[in-house]
Amino acid sequence: MRLLLKIVGSSILSFLALFAYLILSEETVIYRCEGEGRYSQSFMDEYGEGANPYVAEVGFLKIESFSKLTLLYAEDRHTIWWERPNGILDLWNNVRDIGVQLQLKNYDGEVEGVFSTVSKSLSFSTGTREFKGSCQAVSS
Repeated sequence: MRLLLKIVGSSILSFLALFAYLILSEETVIYRCEGEGRYSQSFMDEYGEGANPYVAEVGFLKIESFSKLTLLYAEDRHTIWWERPNGILDLWNNVRDIGVQLQLKNYDGEVEGVFSTVSKSLSFSTGTREFKGSCQAVSS
């Protein structure tokens, strides 16, 4: 009976340690990105009139990366936010990590953008905005 209690107790402690590791092993990196942005063509076709040139734009990219063990129960281990100060906020939960790139996918699974982990460049085109530029880490 004592052996059974030791096995059950050890199993519970192991499970709790794994669970704590999965929750606590998160890395967040914030980038400041400079580039060019404009309204997307689909947005202009529906709501806009006139010119839609690219203009200088600064935004912040926040990448939360979870443990690779997360892949045991989820398809993605990254969550990405894009924020233009005093502007819009975009969120991608469907992010595919292909080694040198993070592909930002919409809820239908279509690629909306790419963040290069090598050159730290970002480009995306959502239903309302387009952006292309380069990023530098401001915190990690």
